[in-house]
Amino acid sequence: MPWRAEGPLGAPVAEAVDALRRHVHAPDGPFRLLVGADAPDQVTAALQVRCEDYAEDDRFVWPAPAATP
Repeated sequence: MPWRAEGPLGAPVAEAVDALRRHVHAPDGPFRLLVGADAPDQVTAALQVRCEDYAEDDRFVWPAPAATP
């Protein structure tokens, strides 16, 4: 995974703690939480590597075809 080694990483600690507290105490919402300006790019990179790995199996198709009822 190509993590940055220099410069500001993620979110400032106080911002991250605040985001986590709001997320934990929210009555509902997404299961996962992106914290920090670089989080979406990091998730995209991780998912791309995972999809490339799964693509070695011919049964894997992404994006998945629409399900039929």
